[in-house]
Amino acid sequence: MIRKWSLLDVLTTKPGVLSTNDLSIRAQSNFTGVEISFVDEEGARIPSKYTKSIQKLYLSSNLLSNLHSVERFINILEISVAYNKLRYYEDISSLKYCPKLVKVDLRGNQVTSLPYVYDYLLYLCPQLKYIDDQLIRSYSKERDAIFLQARLKYQKLKNYLSTGIYNELRNFMVSSITIKRELNHEILQTVYGHHR
Repeated sequence: MIRKWSLLDVLTTKPGVLSTNDLSIRAQSNFTGVEISFVDEEGARIPSKYTKSIQKLYLSSNLLSNLHSVERFINILEISVAYNKLRYYEDISSLKYCPKLVKVDLRGNQVTSLPYVYDYLLYLCPQLKYIDDQLIRSYSKERDAIFLQARLKYQKLKNYLSTGIYNELRNFMVSSITIKRELNHEILQTVYGHHR
């Protein structure tokens, strides 16, 4: 039988799990028969004595659906959230609040299949040196962040233009329908007006 524990439960009831500055919560290796999850807003309840001292946070395979609470871990250097349930850019956006973060592992999450996700990570955390255990060449980080900003601006412009074109097309179709109705009305009046 698998017992479910939250990260808060682990920290408060099993204080020995925290060794110096390294928090490793891996359900399959640290606890027998226990599934540990760090759920959405739970991080807000974790005492700051834990969040401020942790430099390495390993939360792989723990059902994480977002990293919103990770911003409280302001001194983390490394975070592994591999094989969780991170799916969207928003799910990882809180990493921008970790100014010392140099290593991120996102492998096995759906978010890694999104276009430009690694560019987005560099945009959030330009100080990163490793993503998914791959060394990032330092000369490319600044360039990639600039390209990402340009792509985001392009995407906004594209969305704006698409919306504008859609609105113009809709207005054209409405006016065409209106003209067609007016013509049909005139034809009906002409046809029935002559036969009376």
